[in-house]
Amino acid sequence: MNALLTPFLLEKVLLLQLLLFLPTFVLAGPEEDRAAFRAFYEKRFPKVQVEEHINGAYALDEGRRAQWLEMEEFPPYEFTIDDGESLFFEPFADGSGYGDCFANDGAVKHL
Repeated sequence: MNALLTPFLLEKVLLLQLLLFLPTFVLAGPEEDRAAFRAFYEKRFPKVQVEEHINGAYALDEGRRAQWLEMEEFPPYEFTIDDGESLFFEPFADGSGYGDCFANDGAVKHL
């Protein structure tokens, strides 16, 4: 009988220790995580200003950034935006449309 209780008690003691000490391992909150994330990339790319990180790889390579900016003068995806706009306003068979899927009378239009 004692042989059966020993593994059972051992399991309960280990579970209790885990539950008591697990919360002490979580030392960082969201703000600390954000600061550590930012510090990592500031150290990894010291020549890139933090405001430029939004541009991704184009913040690292001036040649590619110049090509990207030139491409944005006549973006190759512009025609698909126009196609999407016409599809957005085209009603379904039941009379509703994509705009009905969003609150506040449709999706937000960015100009």
